[in-house]
Amino acid sequence: MTPPPLPVTLDDLIFPADQHASLSTQLHALHASSNSAANRLRSIHLDALFVAAVADAYARPVFANERAGTWYVPPARTAGSCYFKSTDGHAGEWSFSLRRLNLHVLDAVGRNDGVIIVDTTRRGKRMPDALSKTIPIWLTVLNRVLFPTQKAFHSLPTPPTTVSHSEAAQISAQLNAFTIHFTNLSLDLATIRAVLTKPLKPLWVTPSTPLPLSPPFFADFHPLILVTASRTTPHAEIDYVQGAADDSEAWAHGLTPSLFWAHAPLLLGTPPTDLPSLIPTLTYPSPTLSPSSSSAPHQPTRIPPTNLHIALSPSSSPPTNPPSKPLLITISTDSTRSTTLDLALDLQTPSKKPIPLHRSLPPLLEKAVSFLLTSHPSSTWSTPSSSPYILISSPPPPSSETSSPSPKPANDTDITLAIALTLLTLFYADDGQYLPVPVSIPVPIHSPAAVHPPLSSRSPTPANDNNGNDKQSPTINKSLTKRRLAWLAAAAPLETGAMRGRVLGVVNNFVMGGGRGRDYS
Repeated sequence: MTPPPLPVTLDDLIFPADQHASLSTQLHALHASSNSAANRLRSIHLDALFVAAVADAYARPVFANERAGTWYVPPARTAGSCYFKSTDGHAGEWSFSLRRLNLHVLDAVGRNDGVIIVDTTRRGKRMPDALSKTIPIWLTVLNRVLFPTQKAFHSLPTPPTTVSHSEAAQISAQLNAFTIHFTNLSLDLATIRAVLTKPLKPLWVTPSTPLPLSPPFFADFHPLILVTASRTTPHAEIDYVQGAADDSEAWAHGLTPSLFWAHAPLLLGTPPTDLPSLIPTLTYPSPTLSPSSSSAPHQPTRIPPTNLHIALSPSSSPPTNPPSKPLLITISTDSTRSTTLDLALDLQTPSKKPIPLHRSLPPLLEKAVSFLLTSHPSSTWSTPSSSPYILISSPPPPSSETSSPSPKPANDTDITLAIALTLLTLFYADDGQYLPVPVSIPVPIHSPAAVHPPLSSRSPTPANDNNGNDKQSPTINKSLTKRRLAWLAAAAPLETGAMRGRVLGVVNNFVMGGGRGRDYS
């Protein structure tokens, strides 16, 4: 006997007619109804009204914390996104992430005397670890580096109702090490110091927090208003889901935050049973509203202080007058997509099955390095502005602007960033000057007949500085890779923040081992 369909609305919430149905079956039916896509979207919309009230009360720009936080801020009201992961604040796993520096947020903080950061968490927690611990760790490290004399802001601030004194003490014991790690990146902080006039301090806001009647001003610090969008529900509720946006891949049927806000009235008014068939038909009302379309092409992102660029946006196009002849490296699933590129790296495998990153990525890195070696085997570039213009780009998505999941391989961005990180490590000095690699490294690197020393033991290769003096190549080690990773994180914060941690390990193994002794079959 076929069991009756699970209820999808409150009106349809009827326990199974089978008198022998178990209690667990009945509870499962209730859970399925309360966690339906329709119920989640209604809960998100309700929480977004609270977020809007906070934005009005504090009158600061709103940043949505990727990924769940983006659902609670309509695109018209967001100043941007940030990427503070809750895992960096999990008990015993506390970290100051060098991949998620979020330095772009600081410019908005300084110019607007603070920002609002929105996130959420599922039932069972008061607020996400990203707001209670990850961001406090981050801002404390920045305060120590940027405002070394203001000791009052060097201690870790945490919400006392969420973080225990014991856990706060354990995190505080690691702050010195986190600060050293950040300092060792040797970033140019002059621009940040020019914008930030006061230390940073978090203010936690939840739906139970009274809001100010007028936007507050704080003379001693820039406030980071950390907003937990959802109210706490100790027990499951039929018509409300705490942290409804969490794990959207499992319930959204391909719906995205921007598409949700473009069609919110329609989606909220559609019967729950019709949502799965409606969502794939949705399109953006205007091309300018689409996150992957624009009336004008985006310029590729330059990685200061170098002349290397990455094009992670599908509409990116190279400048009309690059400073030198472009060297283009395209990450493509179709090697015949364009005949004008200098090199196409084919990500498509004959079996169409994903292969482990440690096996798929090194051959691509070798091709990229070999390409650059053959293009400029013995050139000397005196300044970053005269170094070769290098563009690394990802493939474009399908032309249809629907909510259907894109067939673009999920690791395209990772591979783009991995190639950029490899080239930054091997070919650039700390000031961004292009450095030719010694001719003792044969080309191609992956040739079976090639015999060469590891790149980490290469002899220093002189390059002229601005005064005509010889400059030495930096020593290749994990510290150097982290410093180059910081360049990427500063230029492309969201993409670098989302990069899989395994990518950094593969790049480290490649640049320090020269790719020798590996079986790529």
